[in-house]
Amino acid sequence: MIKKLWFRFVEGFAANPVSSKLFDWFIPPIDRILLRLSKGRYSVALGKPIGLLTTTGRKSGLEHTIPILYASNGEEIVLVASNYGKTHHPAWYLNLTANPEVKFVYAGHEDTFIARTAR
Repeated sequence: MIKKLWFRFVEGFAANPVSSKLFDWFIPPIDRILLRLSKGRYSVALGKPIGLLTTTGRKSGLEHTIPILYASNGEEIVLVASNYGKTHHPAWYLNLTANPEVKFVYAGHEDTFIARTAR
């Protein structure tokens, strides 16, 4: 019941253009902290598989960590670089093409992976 109410609230909040911007600024930092502390077990997106992806910046060489929705396919982790339907790839995908070694924290695990584009 609580999950249902939370999802309704989040969907309604995210559908409004003004609150959507606030959502973009407010939720990811909270999610990063929550995911880090729980090793990927808990997220603001209750019931959704959210992990922390750490990439190396293609220009800066610095590590960047983002919360991201994922699916698992056996031993593989599947990420979709949709960038919310925009015409350009998200920065994390471009970072992966330059340096495919990533860290991923999810469901109580922290692993290193070599990323590749699915075909």
